[in-house]
Amino acid sequence: MNKEKCISCGKCITACPGCIPFLHPKDNKAVICDFCGGDPECVKVCVEAGYDALTLVHEEQSVNRKLFARNPIEVAKDLAVNLFGEKGEKVI
Repeated sequence: MNKEKCISCGKCITACPGCIPFLHPKDNKAVICDFCGGDPECVKVCVEAGYDALTLVHEEQSVNRKLFARNPIEVAKDLAVNLFGEKGEKVI
């Protein structure tokens, strides 16, 4: 993701079949996911529109990539369950 080229159009968000990307509240730039398993729709639409803010770069698979593929609200809910249990009981 090239934040300098991103114009915050939101086309990558609507192109994503999983509705994962979102515009970060601080800089209003797209935050991207796991790239649709290697064939990202958001990159296709960004290139087709001529913005070229997104580029697919093949790298070695990383465990961290899976973390960023999740919706931040889901991550927060899972963290709360891990810390406090299903019914608010603290898990040690």
